[in-house]
Amino acid sequence: MNNILILNLGTSKDILMSSYLISSFKEEYPHSNISMVTYKEHAHVAEVINGLNTIYTIDSDYIQSITNNPLYSDAFAINRFAADIEEIAATSWHKVINYSNDNASAYLINTLTTEAKIGAYINSSGMPQTTDKWSTYQNFVMSNMDRLLVSIPAVRNP
Repeated sequence: MNNILILNLGTSKDILMSSYLISSFKEEYPHSNISMVTYKEHAHVAEVINGLNTIYTIDSDYIQSITNNPLYSDAFAINRFAADIEEIAATSWHKVINYSNDNASAYLINTLTTEAKIGAYINSSGMPQTTDKWSTYQNFVMSNMDRLLVSIPAVRNP
């Protein structure tokens, strides 16, 4: 059985649009286990998509509230993020697809054990890279449509 993971850290609209991708994978790999990673506030949208076996969530509201509060160390946010992705990181994936093509998912895809990654990711030199022409289009052409393209990493607290 193939484990396929879709990283979709976009909007509710992006999650609904990924339903076509999920149905295509179900057709191509009928006995596959298809999972999605999304932000907690969009999980209710992912729940209506047929073909998803598991929905993993990242609590971005909690993480953002910690990083925006000068009283707390960013380590609390990092610990929460690590806890949110612990099960995902422990799983071996056949394919991981970066559907959202944002900074968070571009870094996340590199932490996962996978036979094939599809989409934008941050390479070992810290530069954004894509795996195919479609991923380049998704990241650099469609990035003007209310999403943040994968950019050169910036130091938060120099």
